[in-house]
Amino acid sequence: MRPAERPSKVTVDVERFMRHVVPVTESGCWLWEGNCNPKGYGRFLDGRKTRMAHRFVYELRKGPIPAGLQLDHLCRVRCCVNPDHLEPVTRRENIIRGISFSAANAAKTSCPYGHPYTPDNIKKCRTQKRNCLICRREQHKQYMRQRKLDRLAREGVK
Repeated sequence: MRPAERPSKVTVDVERFMRHVVPVTESGCWLWEGNCNPKGYGRFLDGRKTRMAHRFVYELRKGPIPAGLQLDHLCRVRCCVNPDHLEPVTRRENIIRGISFSAANAAKTSCPYGHPYTPDNIKKCRTQKRNCLICRREQHKQYMRQRKLDRLAREGVK
């Protein structure tokens, strides 16, 4: 075979890549059946370098992933490699869209006692936890009342 007739390296990688993909018609996902990491994301050997399968196909079909962004699986299926199910987003946006504790807390709009989390009613502590100012004021009032009662009780005993 002459050099002009040989398939390009990219064509060979794409053909090898697509052997590990199973399209699911109901969801539109392209499930990766090749090697996966412990978190369930597909891995693909691109020449000598191991790459994440969803990143490989996204860059191939849609172009480079913008700097500072990561791919979010809109379908929530980690082994899906359909580039139409992937969207570049910030790390924060990716976490908020997920199902982690961080995502659940970010979705909350009020404190456990029902006071709304609005910019004028929250105070962030050192751990970035949101504290309800209405609740904090009430707790402070109770603390001061109890302190006064303790002081009066001590003075009454003497």
